[in-house]
Amino acid sequence: MVDGASDELDGDLTVFETIDNEATGDVRKRVRALLGSFLFSGEDVDKRVKVLSGGEKARLALAMVVWQKPNLLVLDEPTAVLTPQEVEDMFHIFRQMAADGHALIFISHKLDEIFALTDRVTVLRDGKAVGSTLTSEINKQGLAALMVGREVSLSRV
Repeated sequence: MVDGASDELDGDLTVFETIDNEATGDVRKRVRALLGSFLFSGEDVDKRVKVLSGGEKARLALAMVVWQKPNLLVLDEPTAVLTPQEVEDMFHIFRQMAADGHALIFISHKLDEIFALTDRVTVLRDGKAVGSTLTSEINKQGLAALMVGREVSLSRV
């Protein structure tokens, strides 16, 4: 998630007003297009922020960041509070952002998410990079071992 950003959203504004307040000039069509790309359309844009789910708030906070046109986004455990469907929705957004030229750094300990989303993986342990590779060139077992510094069993009992 955009660290702490969803906590700063004004619950009394609508989804549209939240982004529109950041917009300058006559850009309402672009605001609606941006919200649509973050899966807010139709009546969704008139919802009050205070009634949004955690995943919807995360998408809105991310839309606000994207409105600023960053070159790089650092996403630290962005799926921690999301439902499986909200994770899929967020991944759709991340993939589109990458396709649009945004650089994304996705920080996660969830192996399934790492393999579903990333092209390259770098493992940090104790503040130091201990390995970096294309995601397609490592398996979950190897990545887990790199993460903890020893062989681990990924089988469920």
